[in-house]
Parts: sequence; C-alpha cells; structure tokens
Amino acid sequence: MATSEPLMRLETFFAQMKEELSVNFCAELAEACGVSPHQPSDDQPLSQEKSQLVATCETHSYKLVTLLLNIETALNDALRQFQDSEKKYKKLAREQANALVYSAEIIEVLQETYDELDQARKESEAATRAKSDFLDNMSHELRTPLHGILSFARFGIDESLTAQREELLDYFQRINTSGETLLNLVNNLLDLGKLEAGKISFDFQPVDLASLVSGVADEFISLCSERNLQVVLDLPDFETQAVADEEKFKQVVRNLVSNALKFSPPEGVIRIAIHLENQGLCVSVCDEGPGLPEAELETVFDKYVQSSQTKNGAGGTGLGLAICREIVAGHQGRIWAENLPIGGAKFCVQLPKTPLEAAHAEASPANC
Repeated sequence: MATSEPLMRLETFFAQMKEELSVNFCAELAEACGVSPHQPSDDQPLSQEKSQLVATCETHSYKLVTLLLNIETALNDALRQFQDSEKKYKKLAREQANALVYSAEIIEVLQETYDELDQARKESEAATRAKSDFLDNMSHELRTPLHGILSFARFGIDESLTAQREELLDYFQRINTSGETLLNLVNNLLDLGKLEAGKISFDFQPVDLASLVSGVADEFISLCSERNLQVVLDLPDFETQAVADEEKFKQVVRNLVSNALKFSPPEGVIRIAIHLENQGLCVSVCDEGPGLPEAELETVFDKYVQSSQTKNGAGGTGLGLAICREIVAGHQGRIWAENLPIGGAKFCVQLPKTPLEAAHAEASPANC
C-alpha cells in the first residue's frame, strides 16, 4: 500500500541498524579485548578489568537489542493500526459512496413521485374546472327550455279565453320544442352514465351508412337554412353497408353534424363523406370553423370537457362528443378529430365491417 511505505521503510531501517549494531559491537568488543573476531581466543585469557568491560558491554548490548526489539514491536503495532485504519477508511468511503448512490436514487424516486403528484393535481384541477364549467353550462342549458316552457304555459293560461287558436297552437308548439330540448339534455346525461356503466345494449344489424347519413343531413336542412349554411354529401359509388346499431349510430352522426353547425361561420359549408379506410368504413364531418387547438384534439372527447372555442358563444354541455366516443367504442370502432390544412375541424368515425374486427383494425386519419 502506498500510504504505508514510510512506516515500512522505517521498520526496515531499524532492522538493518540492529544487525549492524550487533556486528559492530562484536568487532569493537573483540578489539577492546585484544582478540581477533575471526580467530579463537581460548589461549588468550582476559584480565579482570577486560572481563568486567566485556560484561558491561554485553549488558548494554542486551539493553540496546531489547530497545530495538521494542521499537520494532511498536512499529509493527503502529503499522497494523495504520492498516486497520486504512481498511476502515476505505470501508467508510465505500459506504459513503453507496449512500450517495442510494441518495441519488431516492432523490430521483422522490422527483418522479412529485412529478406524478403534480400531474395528478393538475388533472384534478382540470377535472374540477371542467365539472364546474359543465354545471354552469348545464344550468344554462336546462334553465333556457324550462323558462320557455313556463313562460309560454303562463301565456296560454292567461290568454286561454281570449287568444286565437293560432296563438295557442304557437304556444303549445314552443312548449313542445322546449320540452324536447329539455328531454334531450336529460337523455344525454342518462345515456352517458349507462354507456360508461355498460348498461346499454346494442342491436347490431346490417345498416346502409349512405342512407343513414343522408337521412340525418335532411334533419338539419331547416336549421342550416336559418343560418345560411350548406350541407354537402360526398357519398361513394361502392356499397356502404356496415354492422351497427342504427339508432345509436344516427345519434353519433347527429352530434357531429350539430357540432359542426355550431362552429361554422355564416354561409359556411359542412361536408359529410364516406370512404374506405383500413378495411373499414369511415364517416367524416368537416366544418369551416376555427378548428381545435392541438392540445384539445384528444381531450375534447372527455366528458364535461368543451373546446376552448366553445367559449366564443357556440354553447353546449360537453356531453355530445363523450357520448359519441362511448357509442363508437360499443361498436368496437374508432373516433378522432383533426384540423384541416385549409382551416376548420374534421371528425372521423371508423366502423369495421363487423364489430369483432375492430380490435384488429388501426385507422389513420384521411383527408376530406
């Protein structure tokens, strides 16, 4: 170990010094006694003075050797302690390094948890705002037909004896229209709850989508005329028969056309087309409105959520597209929205030839 080399060199030095002291001491002792260290000295008796000198030297030699041995022992103990300390230091360094790694992992997990909680908080706040907006819109949408029913009913009561039959008929018609609007709102609420709970059954039968789309378009002729809008059908020459629940799929097309009508400018054009896509039939509804922000192309199908463009006065409850998604999911189909290059929004619904084929079909948006 590089850190213990000074101690090892010191230990080696003392070992060499001990050996050299022993050799030099023997040579000096022999010289003091007049004896050659390489020759026997049996025939050279030492005087008493020299004998005492030899004894004294031997005593000091033993003490010196003992001292050197003690120093060597102390050095060995110090070396062992140093080595133990070095091992403990390395172990502590490893533990600290591991602790840093664990700390980094914990910080990363905490950051991920924080990000998830923050995202959940944002989603919760968005859901709360969406529900609040929905309640505000629903209150308005419910209040309007209720106010109409009560107002025209009061007119009828007040003028029942004096009003002409035509006036009373007009009151009753307005009451009926407001009642149908109110019933439609309530049905939307009930339908969405039942669809999400899987409590609505589907009656799948062969349906001609071209005839279905044409019939729905005819329902909007009067309303489109009032706003000077035009509905253009782009129907193909090939067979457009699919397996669907006719009434529920009509509801999907009605919602999409109604949505396009809300956002279309005066004298605008609403295009309804049918085309083949990935071995399935696709119905698309295009408008010439402001389109959708890219961030809302997915969320616009969530319940209670309305496009930010709705705040421009288009109205609605935020349930229509959510109901469409649930109905299309019941057909094992796909629904999506996209913006047109020339402006406006496009909503597409793809149905498989049979409901069971939908799980294997992956649709990609087509152009109007």
